Amino acid sequence: MPLGGRAGGTVAKKTASKKPTKKELGERIARLEADVERLTTEAVTAVRKAEKKARKAIEQNTSLRARVDELEQAAPGSPIPQSAPAGEDLESLTAAELRSRAKAAGVPGYSRMPKAALVEALGS
Repeated sequence: MPLGGRAGGTVAKKTASKKPTKKELGERIARLEADVERLTTEAVTAVRKAEKKARKAIEQNTSLRARVDELEQAAPGSPIPQSAPAGEDLESLTAAELRSRAKAAGVPGYSRMPKAALVEALGS
């Protein structure tokens, strides 16, 4: 038998190529154009939102800087530690209450001070 014949040999079949029709191609193009339009619109919207968010952050930062500058100019140089009002017994307060008062009075290192040191710092 000759090569490529039917008996036991393989024969390459000619298959009709399935090319899309003009109508199918037109539909594909229309779908792709719609997708491009949708994605472009989404991208533009995302960029606008990001720009708006950035502008808002810049405005907020600017206003906060102005407020900080205003407070720095209006505030005194450093807080002056205040002594306890006359007649108040600091020994009767808890260490937590003394720390709170020391913090408000601007006592440096108040968080690590024992109760006796807090009483001394606030009493002077």
